[in-house]
Amino acid sequence: MLTRTERDGHLYRSLKAGVRGFLLKSAGQEELTFAVRAVAGGEAYICPTMTRRLIDRFEILPPSQERPHTVALAALSGRETQVLSGIAMGRSNQEIARELHLTPATVKSHVSHILAKLELPNRMHAALLAYRTGLVRPPQAPSQAPSRVPSAPVPAAAVAPAVSRPW
Repeated sequence: MLTRTERDGHLYRSLKAGVRGFLLKSAGQEELTFAVRAVAGGEAYICPTMTRRLIDRFEILPPSQERPHTVALAALSGRETQVLSGIAMGRSNQEIARELHLTPATVKSHVSHILAKLELPNRMHAALLAYRTGLVRPPQAPSQAPSRVPSAPVPAAAVAPAVSRPW
């Protein structure tokens, strides 16, 4: 969906209706191309502005479960922690593989281990957990005019399909 609306409700209704991509009309050509390719490749894409709002708005874990997940983060290997950071920064398996000098299949294996160890259903929940536990921090809004191309777009896999959640 390409829209000029930055209202949270519009995003939530769109995601609930099955939209796999959400991009503001102010996006640059590179971001638009990235989003279209992500969605066409079976991924999902939410522009960074709206992703930040989702992260700020929703909790993925009930308070009683936060502690076990924080402890589980400590059980991740160093490489798994690096891969989880890449997921949280919105990078695809291929991008993470290039950065860490691994094969995409190895990254995919690490992602599977991360989701299993943290008992999470998908990459989006892993990314949100990484932010909530402080493993990574959301990028700060620039003090000058915002760039049209984000430094770390969120891949389609970062959008959870209809999961029974209050959001």
